[in-house]
Amino acid sequence: MRETFEETGLTLTAVQFSGTILLQADETVGIYLFLAELPPDQFLVTPLATREGILDWKQLDWILHPDNTGVISNLKAYLPHVLKQTTPQLHTLHYDGHRLLEHHISELEQIIH
Repeated sequence: MRETFEETGLTLTAVQFSGTILLQADETVGIYLFLAELPPDQFLVTPLATREGILDWKQLDWILHPDNTGVISNLKAYLPHVLKQTTPQLHTLHYDGHRLLEHHISELEQIIH
């Protein structure tokens, strides 16, 4: 919630932990996933340039379109699962350089216990 406010000025009232992504290539990088709904009293005028990149509102079918090169390619691999899941998941993406080789999904609760 703090990061969202710092980057956008939006004040989220609740977020849901949705899991973790492990990007495995020459190095392994982890990303925590959170989902939130924009409160009805909040709005963000876009496009908005930030230090992290350019923010913009897009339709889901635009984001997931197979020919779309305007988003990072692995987003199309894990986002549909994140939006459907009911429990946190671990998404492990194995790469050869920049080429995605495999995408494995595990229930995060099973890994923790």
